[in-house]
Amino acid sequence: MYELVIRDEKLVENIINNDSDMMFAGVLAGHNPGRVWADSISEPTSAIVWADGLQCFQFMGNATNQIVINEWKIFYRNTIIPFLKEKDVNYFEFACEEEAWYTTINSTLKENEVNESWQRVYKSKINSKIIADDWIPLSYRFYQIDKVFISNINTRVSNQKFLIDYVEEFWGSIENYLNLGYGYVAVDK
Repeated sequence: MYELVIRDEKLVENIINNDSDMMFAGVLAGHNPGRVWADSISEPTSAIVWADGLQCFQFMGNATNQIVINEWKIFYRNTIIPFLKEKDVNYFEFACEEEAWYTTINSTLKENEVNESWQRVYKSKINSKIIADDWIPLSYRFYQIDKVFISNINTRVSNQKFLIDYVEEFWGSIENYLNLGYGYVAVDK
């Protein structure tokens, strides 16, 4: 496994699919802070991606890649564990794009205590209208987090530092977010 310093659109094209988590795809593209290890420097087909904002790993791409399968145990012991210790993290949190990844990962973790949990991920379709009248209180207002919102943040939210820190954790900087990201905030008056 090789750590990839150059993260770009070519890497994204080789690894992601329509169901890929966009936060990890952003790390692959170099838009979001994180690290990437792959089976090849020049033509990667499988990757283990760390997202700084989420503080966890995603296994992406070809789950039956023999290079990854054969090197996984050594890579886990020699790279993943020291990496997590550097970050003062005492657990290995991960997700997989494909079920086939779990066989490879679990073969290494069978000696450890493993706690499974599941997360629901909601995706919206482009240009779909969301009818939220039934589940969003009337006191909430939604704002797009854009340049205008950021410049007027003191008048819109009471926890400005939290919001700025949160965006920077996932995007590295407000400027990077404004250039490459999009998002919304719900504010309760």
